Amino acid sequence: MNWCLRKYFFDIFIILIFSPFIFSVLTLVAFFLMLFEGRPIIFKSQRVGVNQKLFTIYKFRTMVVGAPVIETDMMDNQSTYITKLGRFLRMTSLDELPQIFNVIIGQMSLVGPRPALQSQHDLNKSRLDLGISLHKPGITGLAQIKGRDTLSLNDKLSYDRLYCCKQSLRYDVSIIISSIIKVLRRSNISH
Repeated sequence: MNWCLRKYFFDIFIILIFSPFIFSVLTLVAFFLMLFEGRPIIFKSQRVGVNQKLFTIYKFRTMVVGAPVIETDMMDNQSTYITKLGRFLRMTSLDELPQIFNVIIGQMSLVGPRPALQSQHDLNKSRLDLGISLHKPGITGLAQIKGRDTLSLNDKLSYDRLYCCKQSLRYDVSIIISSIIKVLRRSNISH
């Protein structure tokens, strides 16, 4: 069995094991978003995936309706766009949970380089040049546990490339565990 298929089955296996927790949290967050923020509760955005192909990523909406679709770091006064519940969802990374559906349909993996926006031209070009874009993007990745929002572009690329060279199911498990620990400690989250 080839690596991509093994990794996909591994991802589905992990999702199935944790499905009672995952779907309980998805339901709870969706309920509170509907109650306090209204519709839509899901934010859809075009991201660059495997081989630079675009796909629609799903996240819980954390910003006001009509907020610009750009990197949060590039926004003027980003706090005016992020909702109160959205701030909590970002700090706990619960806004990323709907990406489980991207994993199930095969567009993403649990672990891999984070999918980039189309507007992140330098990142996308470098990923293409370094062969990183040959790998599925992930909900979490080595760059997320090594610094997340605090990393420079070159550091992100280095960690993405290192992951792509060293990937294994054991490595994925260690990154998933480290990601959970980082989220619980709220490490390296700037927005």
